[in-house]
Amino acid sequence: MRSFCYRFVSWIGERYTHGIVFDILKKLQHDPRALPLHGDGTQKKSYLYVKDGVSGVMLGIEKAAAQKNVFNLGHDYFITVVEVVKIVLDELGMNEVKLEFAGGQRGWLGDSPMVQLDTSKIKGLDWKPETSIEEGLRRTVRYLKQNPHLLKRA
Repeated sequence: MRSFCYRFVSWIGERYTHGIVFDILKKLQHDPRALPLHGDGTQKKSYLYVKDGVSGVMLGIEKAAAQKNVFNLGHDYFITVVEVVKIVLDELGMNEVKLEFAGGQRGWLGDSPMVQLDTSKIKGLDWKPETSIEEGLRRTVRYLKQNPHLLKRA
C-alpha cells in the first residue's frame, strides 16, 4: 500500500469561495472607496492555481516510486499582500481605492508573515506550475465577477 501526503500554499482559481481574493471583493462590495487590510501589506505569500495543484497531485500518484510520499506544491516565488491587492484592483478596473492597513507583520491571529514551500521533491518528478500567480489571481477575480451569487452567500 502506498500513501501520499500533500501540503499546499493557498489555492486560487475557478470555484474559489474563500481566501484573500474573495475577502477583497466582499470588502469592496461593502465600500468600493476604501479597503481595510490586516497587517501592513508586506506579508509574502505564494499561491497555486487549482489546475496546477491537481496536476501536481496526479503526477505524484502516477510517478512516485516510494511507499510513503510527502510533497509540497506551490510556486518558487511569492508576492506581497499589497501586490495581490493591486492585481485584483487592476482586474476590477478600480484605481481609486484607499488601502487601510491595520498594521503589524501578521495579517490575522496565527498568520505567518511569509508562506513559501520547498517544492524540490515534486519538481524532481518533472512537475512545475504552469499558471503564474498573477494570472491565477486574475482568473479568480474574473470567475467571482461572473458568479456574484458566490459573494452573496458568505
